[in-house]
Amino acid sequence: MKWYQLIFKQEQPIYLGKTKYGVLSQTRLYINGYTMCGALTNIYAIKHNLKDIEKTKAIGKRLKTITCFFPAFKEKNDYTVLYPRYDQGSFLFQSEDKKERIFEEEFRYRFVDSSTSTSIEAPVRTAKRESLHITEFICPKDKITGKPLYWVGLLGLESDEGDIQIEDDFSEVFIGGDTRYGFGYLKLVKALSGEAVQHALNVWGLNDDGTMKRMKSNEPMTLMNYLHIKPEFNIRIKGQYGLLY
Repeated sequence: MKWYQLIFKQEQPIYLGKTKYGVLSQTRLYINGYTMCGALTNIYAIKHNLKDIEKTKAIGKRLKTITCFFPAFKEKNDYTVLYPRYDQGSFLFQSEDKKERIFEEEFRYRFVDSSTSTSIEAPVRTAKRESLHITEFICPKDKITGKPLYWVGLLGLESDEGDIQIEDDFSEVFIGGDTRYGFGYLKLVKALSGEAVQHALNVWGLNDDGTMKRMKSNEPMTLMNYLHIKPEFNIRIKGQYGLLY
Protein backbone atom coordinates (compact mmCIF):
# COMPACT_ATOMS: atom_id res chain seq x y z
CA MET A 1 0.00 0.00 0.00
CA LYS A 2 1.24 3.48 -0.88
CA TRP A 3 0.61 6.21 1.67
CA TYR A 4 0.20 9.94 1.16
CA GLN A 5 0.16 12.71 3.71
CA LEU A 6 -2.29 15.31 2.47
CA ILE A 7 -2.02 18.92 3.66
CA PHE A 8 -4.97 21.20 2.94
CA LYS A 9 -5.23 24.93 3.60
CA GLN A 10 -8.65 26.03 4.79
CA GLU A 11 -9.94 28.83 2.55
CA GLN A 12 -13.54 29.13 3.81
CA PRO A 13 -15.37 28.45 7.08
CA ILE A 14 -16.25 24.79 7.55
CA TYR A 15 -19.14 23.21 9.39
CA LEU A 16 -18.59 19.65 10.58
CA GLY A 17 -21.91 18.51 12.01
CA LYS A 18 -21.69 17.04 15.50
CA THR A 19 -24.57 17.63 17.89
CA LYS A 20 -27.67 19.79 17.92
CA TYR A 21 -28.75 21.54 21.11
CA GLY A 22 -32.07 23.30 20.59
CA VAL A 23 -31.44 25.88 17.85
CA LEU A 24 -27.64 25.42 17.98
CA SER A 25 -25.87 23.05 15.56
CA GLN A 26 -22.44 22.39 17.04
CA THR A 27 -19.40 21.63 14.89
CA ARG A 28 -16.86 18.94 15.67
CA LEU A 29 -13.26 20.13 15.83
CA TYR A 30 -11.67 17.68 13.42
CA ILE A 31 -12.50 16.16 10.03
CA ASN A 32 -13.36 12.48 10.39
CA GLY A 33 -12.10 10.05 7.79
CA TYR A 34 -15.59 9.20 6.50
CA THR A 35 -16.27 12.87 5.78
CA MET A 36 -12.97 13.38 3.95
CA CYS A 37 -13.44 10.15 1.97
CA GLY A 38 -16.84 11.39 0.81
CA ALA A 39 -15.43 14.79 -0.16
CA LEU A 40 -12.56 13.24 -2.15
CA THR A 41 -14.95 10.84 -3.89
CA ASN A 42 -17.29 13.70 -4.77
CA ILE A 43 -14.60 15.96 -6.25
CA TYR A 44 -13.14 13.02 -8.22
CA ALA A 45 -16.58 12.24 -9.68
CA ILE A 46 -17.06 15.90 -10.67
CA LYS A 47 -13.64 16.26 -12.32
CA HIS A 48 -13.99 12.97 -14.21
CA ASN A 49 -17.66 13.55 -15.04
CA LEU A 50 -18.72 10.23 -13.54
CA LYS A 51 -22.41 9.58 -14.13
CA ASP A 52 -22.49 5.91 -13.16
CA ILE A 53 -23.22 5.53 -9.43
CA GLU A 54 -21.43 2.18 -9.32
CA LYS A 55 -18.22 3.71 -10.70
CA THR A 56 -18.46 6.46 -8.10
CA LYS A 57 -18.91 3.88 -5.32
CA ALA A 58 -15.89 1.98 -6.64
CA ILE A 59 -13.74 5.12 -6.30
CA GLY A 60 -15.04 5.61 -2.77
CA LYS A 61 -13.97 2.09 -1.83
CA ARG A 62 -10.47 2.78 -3.12
CA LEU A 63 -10.27 5.86 -0.90
CA LYS A 64 -11.62 4.30 2.28
CA THR A 65 -8.19 3.68 3.87
CA ILE A 66 -7.97 7.18 5.27
CA THR A 67 -7.34 8.76 8.65
CA CYS A 68 -9.03 11.60 10.41
CA PHE A 69 -7.67 15.04 9.53
CA PHE A 70 -6.44 17.27 12.34
CA PRO A 71 -5.68 21.01 12.48
CA ALA A 72 -2.16 22.25 11.79
CA PHE A 73 -0.12 25.45 11.63
CA LYS A 74 2.55 26.31 9.10
CA GLU A 75 5.95 26.98 10.64
CA LYS A 76 8.38 28.25 7.96
CA ASN A 77 8.50 25.34 5.47
CA ASP A 78 7.02 22.73 7.79
CA TYR A 79 3.64 22.02 9.38
CA THR A 80 2.91 21.47 13.05
CA VAL A 81 0.04 19.01 13.38
CA LEU A 82 -2.16 19.17 16.49
CA TYR A 83 -3.12 15.66 17.56
CA PRO A 84 -6.04 14.86 19.90
CA ARG A 85 -5.12 14.09 23.49
CA TYR A 86 -6.73 13.88 26.91
CA ASP A 87 -5.26 15.42 30.05
CA GLN A 88 -7.03 14.44 33.26
CA GLY A 89 -10.32 14.11 31.42
CA SER A 90 -10.01 17.32 29.40
CA PHE A 91 -9.76 17.19 25.59
CA LEU A 92 -6.96 19.12 23.90
CA PHE A 93 -4.90 19.33 20.72
CA GLN A 94 -1.18 18.79 21.17
CA SER A 95 1.82 18.86 18.83
CA GLU A 96 4.12 15.84 18.68
CA ASP A 97 6.85 17.69 20.60
CA LYS A 98 4.25 18.87 23.17
CA LYS A 99 5.30 22.50 22.71
CA GLU A 100 1.87 23.43 21.35
CA ARG A 101 -1.06 22.53 23.63
CA ILE A 102 -4.53 23.93 22.97
CA PHE A 103 -7.41 22.81 25.15
CA GLU A 104 -10.88 22.57 23.64
CA GLU A 105 -12.14 25.80 25.24
CA GLU A 106 -9.19 27.79 23.87
CA PHE A 107 -9.49 26.24 20.42
CA ARG A 108 -13.17 27.14 20.24
CA TYR A 109 -12.38 30.69 21.39
CA ARG A 110 -9.69 31.15 18.74
CA PHE A 111 -11.16 29.26 15.78
CA VAL A 112 -14.90 28.69 16.20
CA ASP A 113 -17.63 31.22 15.43
CA SER A 114 -21.33 30.99 14.59
CA SER A 115 -23.92 32.35 12.17
CA THR A 116 -27.60 32.94 12.82
CA SER A 117 -30.37 32.50 10.27
CA THR A 118 -34.14 32.29 10.14
CA SER A 119 -36.87 31.68 7.58
CA ILE A 120 -39.07 34.53 6.40
CA GLU A 121 -42.84 34.54 5.94
CA ALA A 122 -42.96 36.08 2.46
CA PRO A 123 -46.45 37.65 2.58
CA VAL A 124 -45.77 39.62 5.77
CA ARG A 125 -41.95 39.71 5.66
CA THR A 126 -41.54 38.58 9.24
CA ALA A 127 -39.54 35.76 10.79
CA LYS A 128 -41.20 32.37 10.59
CA ARG A 129 -42.07 30.89 13.97
CA GLU A 130 -39.57 28.38 15.39
CA SER A 131 -37.19 28.83 12.44
CA LEU A 132 -34.24 30.41 14.27
CA HIS A 133 -31.08 28.43 13.56
CA ILE A 134 -27.54 28.96 14.85
CA THR A 135 -24.68 27.12 13.12
CA GLU A 136 -21.17 26.85 14.52
CA PHE A 137 -18.26 26.82 12.07
CA ILE A 138 -14.48 26.65 12.14
CA CYS A 139 -12.82 29.82 10.88
CA PRO A 140 -10.04 29.64 8.26
CA LYS A 141 -7.77 31.79 10.45
CA ASP A 142 -6.98 32.26 14.13
CA LYS A 143 -9.28 35.06 15.31
CA ILE A 144 -6.53 36.35 17.62
CA THR A 145 -3.34 36.10 15.56
CA GLY A 146 -4.68 35.78 12.01
CA LYS A 147 -2.59 32.62 11.48
CA PRO A 148 -4.09 30.40 8.70
CA LEU A 149 -5.43 26.97 9.61
CA TYR A 150 -4.38 23.80 7.78
CA TRP A 151 -5.67 20.21 7.93
CA VAL A 152 -3.40 17.15 7.76
CA GLY A 153 -4.24 13.46 7.36
CA LEU A 154 -3.13 10.23 5.68
CA LEU A 155 -4.54 8.41 2.66
CA GLY A 156 -3.54 4.86 1.72
CA LEU A 157 -3.92 3.57 -1.84
CA GLU A 158 -3.09 0.19 -3.31
CA SER A 159 0.10 0.23 -5.37
CA ASP A 160 -1.86 -0.09 -8.62
CA GLU A 161 -3.74 3.18 -7.98
CA GLY A 162 -3.86 3.73 -11.74
CA ASP A 163 -6.04 6.65 -12.72
CA ILE A 164 -6.01 8.45 -9.35
CA GLN A 165 -3.64 11.42 -9.57
CA ILE A 166 -3.47 12.87 -6.08
CA GLU A 167 -2.31 16.42 -6.79
CA ASP A 168 -4.59 16.86 -9.80
CA ASP A 169 -7.73 15.04 -8.70
CA PHE A 170 -7.69 16.36 -5.14
CA SER A 171 -6.26 19.85 -5.67
CA GLU A 172 -9.38 21.17 -3.94
CA VAL A 173 -12.24 19.69 -1.95
CA PHE A 174 -15.46 20.90 -0.36
CA ILE A 175 -15.89 19.50 3.12
CA GLY A 176 -18.75 19.31 5.60
CA GLY A 177 -22.18 20.91 5.44
CA ASP A 178 -23.59 24.12 3.91
CA THR A 179 -21.13 24.00 0.98
CA ARG A 180 -23.74 25.71 -1.19
CA TYR A 181 -23.56 28.78 1.03
CA GLY A 182 -19.84 29.52 0.90
CA PHE A 183 -18.64 26.90 3.38
CA GLY A 184 -16.15 24.06 3.18
CA TYR A 185 -13.49 24.97 0.59
CA LEU A 186 -10.05 23.41 1.22
CA LYS A 187 -7.06 23.76 -1.10
CA LEU A 188 -4.38 21.06 -1.34
CA VAL A 189 -0.97 22.65 -0.72
CA LYS A 190 1.20 19.53 -0.42
CA ALA A 191 0.99 15.76 -0.89
CA LEU A 192 3.90 13.83 0.62
CA SER A 193 4.68 10.18 -0.11
CA GLY A 194 7.45 7.61 0.35
CA GLU A 195 9.83 7.88 3.30
CA ALA A 196 8.39 11.26 4.27
CA VAL A 197 5.17 9.53 5.35
CA GLN A 198 6.66 6.67 7.38
CA HIS A 199 7.14 8.79 10.48
CA ALA A 200 3.57 10.06 10.18
CA LEU A 201 2.27 6.48 10.11
CA ASN A 202 4.00 5.82 13.42
CA VAL A 203 2.55 8.97 14.96
CA TRP A 204 -0.93 7.96 13.77
CA GLY A 205 -0.34 4.48 15.20
CA LEU A 206 -0.75 2.65 11.89
CA ASN A 207 0.99 -0.23 10.15
CA ASP A 208 1.76 -0.11 6.43
CA ASP A 209 -1.41 -2.09 5.67
CA GLY A 210 -3.60 0.39 7.55
CA THR A 211 -4.15 -1.73 10.66
CA MET A 212 -3.54 -0.31 14.12
CA LYS A 213 -0.17 -0.88 15.73
CA ARG A 214 -0.18 -3.12 18.79
CA MET A 215 0.77 -1.28 21.96
CA LYS A 216 2.21 -2.77 25.14
CA SER A 217 -0.57 -4.00 27.41
CA ASN A 218 0.19 -1.39 30.08
CA GLU A 219 0.85 1.49 27.69
CA PRO A 220 -2.00 4.00 27.28
CA MET A 221 -2.70 5.43 23.84
CA THR A 222 -4.97 8.01 22.30
CA LEU A 223 -6.98 6.51 19.46
CA MET A 224 -6.79 8.92 16.51
CA ASN A 225 -8.84 6.88 14.07
CA TYR A 226 -11.71 4.45 14.12
CA LEU A 227 -11.63 1.06 15.77
CA HIS A 228 -13.91 -1.87 15.02
CA ILE A 229 -14.66 -3.30 18.44
CA LYS A 230 -16.00 -6.85 18.50
CA PRO A 231 -18.18 -8.04 21.41
CA GLU A 232 -15.51 -10.45 22.58
CA PHE A 233 -12.90 -7.69 22.93
CA ASN A 234 -11.92 -6.84 26.49
CA ILE A 235 -11.05 -3.18 26.15
CA ARG A 236 -11.27 -0.15 28.41
CA ILE A 237 -12.00 3.26 26.88
CA LYS A 238 -11.33 6.50 28.74
CA GLY A 239 -12.61 9.80 27.41
CA GLN A 240 -15.13 10.56 24.69
CA TYR A 241 -16.09 8.31 21.82
CA GLY A 242 -18.67 8.27 19.06
CA LEU A 243 -20.47 5.41 17.32
CA LEU A 244 -20.50 4.92 13.54
CA TYR A 245 -23.42 3.13 11.92
